[in-house]
Amino acid sequence: MRHLLLLAVMLILGACARPERVGCPAQKLADIGRDEATRGLAESLPKADCALDAAELELYRKGREEGLARYCTAHRGYQLGLDGKAINDKLCAEDAARELHRGFEIGDNLRSHLRQRDDLLNEARNIERAAAALPEGLAERRKLEDEAAGKRFDARQHENDVEALRGIVAVERWR
Repeated sequence: MRHLLLLAVMLILGACARPERVGCPAQKLADIGRDEATRGLAESLPKADCALDAAELELYRKGREEGLARYCTAHRGYQLGLDGKAINDKLCAEDAARELHRGFEIGDNLRSHLRQRDDLLNEARNIERAAAALPEGLAERRKLEDEAAGKRFDARQHENDVEALRGIVAVERWR
């Protein structure tokens, strides 16, 4: 009987204990919040196996605010677009989301034009090699040389777009 009473008291006291903390990270909560937000990740805390008290939650959210201030910028959007990565503008306030998206579009367009320019130049070089293997004056050689010239012209068009976008980057000081 005494054991049952002791067991009941322990269960009641256990129910009053601090919420589950097994899944809580060992590092500083502000650093976690800052890192997640800087990488464009959604909030990961609190969660079922990591309940936070008010002070801990405040530290985590303050870190997230700092991270979002870094993430939700046109410069960060530009970097992500240039690297071919996605953005999560839902994390940002409306004005900041527009800036993030604006920078992303410029970076993504720059990456696309660079890739297209390089692909066209490679195609032109390959066609020129094939043309050079043919005898001078052959109609097929002239046709290949004209095709290579067309590829180089298209590549120059993309280079013009690249320079225009780089001008925006320079003005914005996103380097």
